[in-house]
Amino acid sequence: MTDDLTTRARTMLLSTDEPTLLQQVWAFRLLAPVSPAVYRPKLTRALVRLSDSVREDHAARHALLSEALEAADGLHPDNPDRNPALHTALDALQTMHSEFDDHEQWLTLSRHRVDLARSSGGPAFLAGALYALATALAGCGRFGEAADALHEQRRVLPPTAWDRDRYLPQLSALLSAAGRPAEAHLAYGEHAARLAAAATESDGHHRLPRSGD
Repeated sequence: MTDDLTTRARTMLLSTDEPTLLQQVWAFRLLAPVSPAVYRPKLTRALVRLSDSVREDHAARHALLSEALEAADGLHPDNPDRNPALHTALDALQTMHSEFDDHEQWLTLSRHRVDLARSSGGPAFLAGALYALATALAGCGRFGEAADALHEQRRVLPPTAWDRDRYLPQLSALLSAAGRPAEAHLAYGEHAARLAAAATESDGHHRLPRSGD
């Protein structure tokens, strides 16, 4: 019976008539245990898309997104599709909890995301997870911990990969809100120095040459 169902699922997916989203989810659920490397990422994405159709039903949406996360987490750590699938599921779950002002669940998911990134993700995945954690911590009013998460994000990335123009103002604001004015001043000073250097460089590029040069 199971073989018959998987055959039907494969046939439906290969049909010239594009299956509906519900049909895709049904097929991917059947095929994921058979070919997890191929169908778990597809199941994750389909479940996330399906969750958009029940946005106002917290329980149904949470169930679909939890299944999406489980499908992504079940991929082998060496599978290159694992981290993107985890990102997709976790982003959707965090968005849901932030929309429903469920800050504790949002924070729990953010910590889980960091743990996953530490165990099986590269620097870019960990950096994204740390930024998501910083955002969640700030949303809970835990500004010092949010600043620490941004500090760690900076440490795990190569210097040229950390967007200082984007993150330094945020870091300064978080440190100030956390009652750490000396550190906030340092972050703001670094940002101001970068702006001044950029302005000087721009002025040099646009200065007209003098006669005789």
